[in-house]
Amino acid sequence: MSGKKGLRTIRLYKGALPILNNLHPFASEYYMKAFWNHRLPGDRQHIGRNHRVAEALALCMAAGVEIRPYALPALQKNIIRQTAPNSPSFYIARDFKKIGGDNTNKTAFTRIAGALFCQGNVYAVYNTQNAIMKWSGLGEIKTVGNLLELARMNAGLDTVNAALLLGKSGEVALNTVLESDQVS
Repeated sequence: MSGKKGLRTIRLYKGALPILNNLHPFASEYYMKAFWNHRLPGDRQHIGRNHRVAEALALCMAAGVEIRPYALPALQKNIIRQTAPNSPSFYIARDFKKIGGDNTNKTAFTRIAGALFCQGNVYAVYNTQNAIMKWSGLGEIKTVGNLLELARMNAGLDTVNAALLLGKSGEVALNTVLESDQVS
């Protein structure tokens, strides 16, 4: 456990990094690239985002979805081919936002936690925790386009028209839908 009250988080102790090599041949390499060579930012925004993604990962893992980025085939945007596995798979947003370089700035600040490829569909996965999500952002519209391109190129899908919204309560989900209706 690290951090101040209200910003507490769980971190991997530096001395425990060799354990990653025992988990999977590519776990350590992925961890170091994804988490700034173990120099994790401790500001509220980064901690909150990491917690929202971790909650989405925990839910998927409990449901038997493959969540380990280093164990999943890499998504691509070059040619149409079946890259995504047929079994349920969760791709973390930080990984697919990097594909194609030029689109990174368009979707870098969206609140998407990841994408769930499952049974011939792709679901954008959001975790708002206690916040009411505002869907009117241009970044979210561009995220749908980015996900559609990933779905087309990696799973042969023509549409992305569903999302999973995780939150602390049904009230948060209801208020998000009501807020969305007011914006439209």
